Amino acid sequence: MAEIAVVTSNMRLYYKVVQELKNEGIYFISIKPGEAIPKEIKCVITSSSEEKLTLHPNILIVDDEDSNPIVPRLRYVLTESEPSLIIVGVDPGKTYGIAVLINKKVLETHKSFSSKEAAEIIKNILKTFPAVRRIIRIGTGNPLYYKQLLELLKEVDADLELVNEFETSRGSRATKDTKAAIAIANKKGLKPQEFEKLQMIKKGVIKNIQKMSRQASQGKITIDESNALRVAKGEISLDLAIESQKKKTTRKNS
Repeated sequence: MAEIAVVTSNMRLYYKVVQELKNEGIYFISIKPGEAIPKEIKCVITSSSEEKLTLHPNILIVDDEDSNPIVPRLRYVLTESEPSLIIVGVDPGKTYGIAVLINKKVLETHKSFSSKEAAEIIKNILKTFPAVRRIIRIGTGNPLYYKQLLELLKEVDADLELVNEFETSRGSRATKDTKAAIAIANKKGLKPQEFEKLQMIKKGVIKNIQKMSRQASQGKITIDESNALRVAKGEISLDLAIESQKKKTTRKNS
């Protein structure tokens, strides 16, 4: 039994909606604007200009110039009566992976190939899925790409968080970006100002440990940032870090 009604006299829009519903195997009925909606219908799909002609508690407005998929929004309308949280996770890079979580459930994923395109997708997502709380979590694996996106989103009405991307990019190349975006969405981050402050502190600590390595080796060895970070975390001692750096240098020179 159909639970969806398509209500529009706009044939271009009608064709677009019907094609997507058919491709997803979703049953629907077609009704002319102004006609009565059967009781079993749970959601009506119509245009913004025809909304006033439709009396129904669940209306999904779609216009023919709208390029976003319809079915994820339809599922959202059918399952979430009072959305309290939307999280957009972003894995920045040459390809931007984007994941949308509604009340902590993955609703849809996107890919884009520029920071500008990614920012537009995110802004459209926030317009499409209003919620009480909105969070955008951006991975920090590549400073060039995440800083570009952060600048484009600074006026957006949402909480911005920067997330350490460590262990968020596993999987095949085809799905890596969106899988990482989902992992980033599920990982609590820091406000941009807090993140940058922490990075400055880390850089100061690392430089100090590198200085200590030079002093301990009589100026012969300066350990690299990765070894210095391991010392800072307590994973290895300074002596072991110096030995590790010696081996790296020997391999490089041999």
